[in-house]
Amino acid sequence: MTTSDPLQSFTKFTFLPSELQRSIILLAAHLFPGSAVRLALVSRTVQTWIEYSLYHTLVFDLPFRRMNLLLRTLQGRPQPFFAERVKRIYITQTMSAQDLGRILSVCTRAEEVACWTRRPSPNLIYGLNNLTRLSIEFDLLVKCDLEGLQTITHLDIVNPPFTPFPWSTYLTTLSRLGNISFGDLNSSHVDLIQSLPDILEVFPSLEMLVLICRDSRILQLEGKTGTEDDRVVVLPRFNYPKDLPTYWDDVSRGGEDFWDLARAARLRRLILGSWQLPISIGTLSSLNPSRALRGK
Repeated sequence: MTTSDPLQSFTKFTFLPSELQRSIILLAAHLFPGSAVRLALVSRTVQTWIEYSLYHTLVFDLPFRRMNLLLRTLQGRPQPFFAERVKRIYITQTMSAQDLGRILSVCTRAEEVACWTRRPSPNLIYGLNNLTRLSIEFDLLVKCDLEGLQTITHLDIVNPPFTPFPWSTYLTTLSRLGNISFGDLNSSHVDLIQSLPDILEVFPSLEMLVLICRDSRILQLEGKTGTEDDRVVVLPRFNYPKDLPTYWDDVSRGGEDFWDLARAARLRRLILGSWQLPISIGTLSSLNPSRALRGK
């Protein structure tokens, strides 16, 4: 057996079409995350490919050391660098208003943002002109002027109120909205659950209405109050069926996130004809829903 000359192999690689080269490089970086930095040293072109892949998705999650490293990176590059590259941002932990402002003010072309904190100014969200997917605390959402969020097609409302709220009227302000999610729900969200038929009625073209809950009393509502509609997706947690470390690792590499998992769950329901969650009602009823589920 003869060993191929690395230089000869690389020379052959350079004769491949540019798009094929890019696909091979990005696949290698995805399969072997530790290789990304070394691959970026191959050439300026490869460095650009790697940077667009590395910065496509930013996850500001624990540990704080990792969050601080990302924040320092934001300071070390010119604003256009991140505006061009960052498409998805996930802010799962509380941070200072200054840091939040720094993130959202430089990643101005982000298309998907999950912001599970109440601190940022709504004005920062208005500056994201390409934003189509937003996951946001209810308390922050109601401070926003929805006229400034007309690009939104997917809206995930975290910790909605227990008290009555005019959901159907409020949400129809978003003219392009096609996917809605509520979480984390429990049996105290009676008014919201009773509003589901109205929401489904005013959105005839709605693709999905996702309910994230671990409360057995809500899960037992399937087939009632509008949940028999095949557009309704019920999940026990936002990262289902993955565990949190796997979920965030996949997301950080540009992989599927909550909306993709919800769509897969809806497809399973359409095929199986009912929800087939591998978790018993007894187990669900013993769990206490908490907003901490979103970040931990």
